[in-house]
Amino acid sequence: MAGEDISMESSKLKHRKMDRDDRCDGISNLPDAVLLHILSFLPMRDAVRTVMVPGFRYLWTSIRDLSFDHCAYHDCNEEDPAFKVDDRFVNFIDHVLTLHENPTIDWFRLSLNYAAEVCADDPQYQDGATKETRKSNKIDTWINFAVRRKVKFLDLNFLACTRKLPNNLYMLPSIVLSCSYLVELTLASCVVEPVGQVQLRSLRKLFMKQIDLTDKKLANILSGSPLLKELSLEDCDGLCEPKFCSGPSIEELNLEECGSLKKLDLTRSDIKHLTIDHSQHLELICPNVKILDIAGCLTYVKVTNMPSLVDTSICFSHYVRYSHEEFSEFRLLLEKLNCSPYFMPCDLCMLVLTMWELINHPCPSFTWKHVTLHLQLRKWYLPGICNLLRNSHLLETLAIYVYTGRIDNESEVAEQGWKPAFEFNGFSYWSSVDGAFPCLEHQLKHVKIYGSVIEPDVIELIEFLLKNAQILEKMEISTKKTLQRTRSTYMFSSDVGPPSKDYCTSDALLEFSQKLLSFPRALTRAVIHLG
Repeated sequence: MAGEDISMESSKLKHRKMDRDDRCDGISNLPDAVLLHILSFLPMRDAVRTVMVPGFRYLWTSIRDLSFDHCAYHDCNEEDPAFKVDDRFVNFIDHVLTLHENPTIDWFRLSLNYAAEVCADDPQYQDGATKETRKSNKIDTWINFAVRRKVKFLDLNFLACTRKLPNNLYMLPSIVLSCSYLVELTLASCVVEPVGQVQLRSLRKLFMKQIDLTDKKLANILSGSPLLKELSLEDCDGLCEPKFCSGPSIEELNLEECGSLKKLDLTRSDIKHLTIDHSQHLELICPNVKILDIAGCLTYVKVTNMPSLVDTSICFSHYVRYSHEEFSEFRLLLEKLNCSPYFMPCDLCMLVLTMWELINHPCPSFTWKHVTLHLQLRKWYLPGICNLLRNSHLLETLAIYVYTGRIDNESEVAEQGWKPAFEFNGFSYWSSVDGAFPCLEHQLKHVKIYGSVIEPDVIELIEFLLKNAQILEKMEISTKKTLQRTRSTYMFSSDVGPPSKDYCTSDALLEFSQKLLSFPRALTRAVIHLG
């Protein structure tokens, strides 16, 4: 019996070893294309380390995505006045590019703080050349490698994790602007000086950050990019009145903090989506633009000739302390954007409407059909919503994304010209409003309220709408759906995100639903969907 037990245990151990071997073979026997796909999800250093894994060996030398980030070699939170380019980073890139065998690549990413010093005691740098020259020559070699391998997506960031601009910027090799295989090009903190004719014949997307441009230089780049669809410029000085002609078929233009920009005339372009964040006075002439997202200071933009607008968002990046008489340009802006069926004002816009409502200041009539709000339903905003409903005669759909928390600028709101307007109680506001609401009588069919819907002010608004919306067909209420901020300082209608975690307990939702059922409705067949 003892012999049989030993034999059975030996057999089990053998089967376990075979199972482990089978699992190893399960990876090593996969096709190279599948293994390469697995490698594409790994950081570059980890992909190279798979040389020690059976089945992978030197397969990494055929990967088509090459990404090199200097931040992987230091702590980005530590400030080092003697910050240097790590030798290991330079040697690693040289090692990878020397052994790489695939004749073509898709992605090449390089993130490096060009302000960092090269290691002066490295023997390869003892040839008498300046540090900047040696560093530039090394980077030139890496970029030339990518271009020779017919790179499609090139991402060069010479600022990396720091905000400190280098004294001497890296000069982009002219070969980049004549790479006919490029589909997407991203450049940050370097000098771009086109030499001769730009030939980016396959380029679809171009993003440039902290790069000095002139109207002429940009026109040269655009003329050599006939298939360009999306152009993004961030913190690029030098532009004044750039020309966008019908040559490149640009459909989306994003401009952020291009301080010298004075006028943007898109009359001769096919641009359909314009996003602009600007802190100076700017004139916009955009007859073909359908989607307009604007952000910045309150009186910064003059809009003319925009008959094609379909969707418009406004997000002012900070509060201003003006009296109501000084909002004349804001009023003109609202009137110019009145032709847009879809409209999303920011919280500051709603505060201006609140002030106008409380001091009986004349407000223009709006023709928006769909309005989206993202704000806290505190007392500051209630008269603004009332003003919006009172003057939006064609409003069919109202969507409100409610978030909780304190108002960071509440003290600023109460100062100077704002203070008299906001000296009101706000308690049970909706039960005290009077006057006509044409949209509630004839137009409003769909209401969407998302987020912190069980707040008292939100519940009062819901009760008011149910009681007064005479042709309401559906009210959709959800504690999950939210707006997800995709930009650091502003939010537009495109930022509608996926459902988030429900913050309400089941008991709170049950109590809330019972309140909904008890509210009177102007139209009894109106559907309330709580999800």
